[in-house]
Amino acid sequence: FDGGYHPKNLGAQQELLDIETVEVVRGPQGQTFGHSASAGALLINSTVPGPDKTFRAQLAYGTDNEFRVGAAASGPIAENIFAGLAASYHRRDGFTHNVTTGSDLNDIDYLAGRGKLRFTPTDKLDIVLSLSGLHDKSTARGVQTLDYGDKNARNQIDAAQDYKQVNFVGTVNYDLGDRLKLTSITAAA
Repeated sequence: FDGGYHPKNLGAQQELLDIETVEVVRGPQGQTFGHSASAGALLINSTVPGPDKTFRAQLAYGTDNEFRVGAAASGPIAENIFAGLAASYHRRDGFTHNVTTGSDLNDIDYLAGRGKLRFTPTDKLDIVLSLSGLHDKSTARGVQTLDYGDKNARNQIDAAQDYKQVNFVGTVNYDLGDRLKLTSITAAA
């Protein structure tokens, strides 16, 4: 995400509206993207805030009381300082009934957000700081039935999770002129 490595798959599943580009790079790509890219890499870049004000919103409702809401906004906040915010919430009732415990499983309860700050103190220097996070309390992972047509589970315990992830990416670009640019990317998950 934004040039930083996300070691956990769930971090790449953020349902945010500020995605600008998605690139699929065939492997092996170990020299460019590290030893974990032997099969290639998926490069996802979110929108970099700039001088234009932007706003996007999403609202959806579906079966099993599925509900999605999301928004993304960006624009200038001061001279040479730009900001962007994106947030989303996704929930759905469970559609698999555990006859052993009496609860419904395979629900979705997912919250994600990202904030970005961009500083352009000179024409040659561009600094972008990004902080994103998610909180997933879904029971939609790890619940399966043995019969495809059977919507009932018979597990002794309910699959539950309380997964949280925070990621930081800092990118500094400096234009050296004559078609040369120095880029530094620092990331932590």
